[in-house]
Amino acid sequence: MMTYVTEMRKLLMAVVLVATATVCSPPASAAALSEAPAAAGIIDSQAFVTFAGDGYSVLVPRGWARTQQGSAVTFRSDADSELIETAPAGTSTDLTARFHPVGVIHLQTRNVTLGTEPASLISFRSLSEPDPVTGKRLEIENLLYSSSHNGVKAMLLFSARTAADNADRWTKIAQSFRWT
Repeated sequence: MMTYVTEMRKLLMAVVLVATATVCSPPASAAALSEAPAAAGIIDSQAFVTFAGDGYSVLVPRGWARTQQGSAVTFRSDADSELIETAPAGTSTDLTARFHPVGVIHLQTRNVTLGTEPASLISFRSLSEPDPVTGKRLEIENLLYSSSHNGVKAMLLFSARTAADNADRWTKIAQSFRWT
């Protein structure tokens, strides 16, 4: 329990630092955002498969492209993605440098779980990488779950176009997470 409290304090400090930096950052201009059609999100008929990572398992959408860099595994389809990463429990993450949030950042720690473990949940928006042809960027909605177990921290990040209807699928995936 003490490790969880310590992790939550570190995470809260990171959120405070990100929020401070974000308030001082100019908002993205409307011209910088893509004029892409409304986001559809993960389709209702999407099939899921279990991915077994190093010390965990979690559902991932079938057919999404997989990339891996170190302990970070990303599954992607268009603007939607699911990132799973593990690190030693004491490792901190600089959210500003890593995910470049824009706007308001929300932190929820009550009644949040990643699988069966207590977790924290941070929601924020960011901008996609520029389109290689047009240079335009999409506004992305992100949910970042963080939880620790036996000295290991897991982060599960869901990203999709703003207004995509992925809440039920993201909850299903987050609740499927298991330490192995």
